[in-house]
Amino acid sequence: MAVLKRDLCPLLLIIGLALILRYAYLGVLPLTGAEAYAWQQAQHPDVAYVDGPGGGALLLRLGLQAWGGPPSEEAIRAAHAAVGALAVAAAYLVGLAFFSGPAGLLAAGLLAVGTPFALASRHVSAAVPQLTLMLLTLWLLAPLWTAEHAPPVGRVLAAGLMGALLFQTGQVAWLLLPALALSLAVTRPKRLRQGPFWVYLLIALAGATPWVLWNRAHGDVGWQQMAALWGSRPEIPSRLSALVDWMGMPVALVAVLGLAGAAQPRNRALLVPGLTLILAALFWPGDATGPLACGLGLLLVACGDLLHRWADRRLPRQREWFPLRFMVPTLILALLGLATQDAITQTMVPGSGVLYRAASEAICQETAPWVSFPRVRTATWRHHLPTFEQGPWLVLQDGLAAQMAYYMDVPVYGLGAQYRLWGIPPFQQALVVSDLRIDRDELTWHLSQDFAAIEGPTGRWLMEEEASPYIILWRVSAPQMDAAALVERYATLRWAVLYE
Repeated sequence: MAVLKRDLCPLLLIIGLALILRYAYLGVLPLTGAEAYAWQQAQHPDVAYVDGPGGGALLLRLGLQAWGGPPSEEAIRAAHAAVGALAVAAAYLVGLAFFSGPAGLLAAGLLAVGTPFALASRHVSAAVPQLTLMLLTLWLLAPLWTAEHAPPVGRVLAAGLMGALLFQTGQVAWLLLPALALSLAVTRPKRLRQGPFWVYLLIALAGATPWVLWNRAHGDVGWQQMAALWGSRPEIPSRLSALVDWMGMPVALVAVLGLAGAAQPRNRALLVPGLTLILAALFWPGDATGPLACGLGLLLVACGDLLHRWADRRLPRQREWFPLRFMVPTLILALLGLATQDAITQTMVPGSGVLYRAASEAICQETAPWVSFPRVRTATWRHHLPTFEQGPWLVLQDGLAAQMAYYMDVPVYGLGAQYRLWGIPPFQQALVVSDLRIDRDELTWHLSQDFAAIEGPTGRWLMEEEASPYIILWRVSAPQMDAAALVERYATLRWAVLYE
């Protein structure tokens, strides 16, 4: 408690800096496809969805209610920005529990100014609550690695609760449990034969129950979607390049520096699960930012201890050397902060910040075509799209459908399994929309089989600039099956044969 009281002022300064980096100009960028889709999930409260558990949608919904007023980009992102700042405090607690107060402050500083953490917290990203809950879990379970006696029952139960909540944010929880077991096997194997870890494990696994039961009640549609994702995993070299781009080279180099402390048992306790999660991100289907952010966060906590021990060992303890001992880590944090500030600024400029966005899209396997354009210009989309009021707009990509539903006053539905569960009203005419990832000849043939009349495909630029998003349109009428069957058919087709 005395250490925490001593570190309180610098910790509050670091958290304040984190809040500035996460909340400043939070609503400048329009919603990405993933953010708009999360907003749509929040409009349909449920314990789970086709894409995963319902914790992320619940967090977004709570953020909207706390923010008040009509939905906006700021309101939609506000809760994740707050949770991102909470991750900074959790990093300090982990550093304090495993190493020392100064190491915890350095770890908090690295997460506060690190580019991927700041940028992810400025958007609706599952990686943000996953990182925060993982760090809180490790803080509560720290005595398993650092103490001779088992942690108190209260801490074990609280850690189990954090683990259960982690299961509500995505599938990264399935990776964390074996990663922690591997860490104990490497550093404190006798702990695996004792009760506290297994109590934590059982409570955490209970958090997966809503997702499992929801899938059973809906024909295992979520498991089917995960199987389809596993069949479309990217090649390892391209995924590795995307992961490094998402981290940013400065943060990646600092994280690698943390590996130098592998000789210390407590460092290994964090490095083993950290590296396990990062390696898993190379093979993880779909959005791999969750395991990557969690693994990277652990490496940065270990790096905080390394920087502190380096200054403690290399520089004299005399009073006149104190500024230099403080200056070296501060310089590193300042350089990372400048890189992050530049990255945030670049993402606000049309056509800039391309590297981070391209890396995020490659990791998430999602096209977010309007992410590079400021909100004020979204009104021009309607001027470049055909007028169609005879029926709904049916969009092949869920994220693109959600963006159009948020920003356009027209009935828009995705042709994904989740939209089938939400329900699509009957129609006789529709406008089918897709981005460039689709095999247009294959889709045209399938549409001709499922509708009595079809016009297209035709392409449209959404704006006049050369960098404008490009979409493909088909006018269709007289469907040969009901709306629910049609959506179910194309939800399967788009994974099986439609993507080039």
